Amino acid sequence: MSTSGCNILSNPSFETGSLSPWFTTASDVARVTTATPAYTGNHSLDLTTAIDNSPNSFSQTLSSLNRSTTYDFSVQVKPSVSGAEFCHIAAYLGLNTTSDTIGTADLEPSDQWTALTGGFTANRSADVLTISAACTSPDNSYTWQVYFDEVVVERSGCSD
Repeated sequence: MSTSGCNILSNPSFETGSLSPWFTTASDVARVTTATPAYTGNHSLDLTTAIDNSPNSFSQTLSSLNRSTTYDFSVQVKPSVSGAEFCHIAAYLGLNTTSDTIGTADLEPSDQWTALTGGFTANRSADVLTISAACTSPDNSYTWQVYFDEVVVERSGCSD
């Protein structure tokens, strides 16, 4: 998948240096950073997970969907090397995980980027893409860092 003209997201690789137009439901859980090597470019998103192995998330409104059209999704993910056993990554439409799931993965902490991919068929002309992360460890009193870059939502078969 490319991040070219087919990608309907704004600021998909966080290269503006700002979180906007992405938003979070909890304050101060996500920041754009250059401290960790990005998948592409110079910036990535640093998402802090919640205590008690609970997820935090970031979202973007998709306002130009074509109903009944299939879209491909991908995001590059890197759970920071830490004491977490694994991190559960989920992408879905809407603002809660009971909505339409696009893709999920359980990733072990690594210094490598891993692609989470999936797809969906648009039921509405506008929706919200939400990406969440929750990390699990024997002691659930910690928070963890999970990095994201190169988020893509594009109509299946789109070519430049």
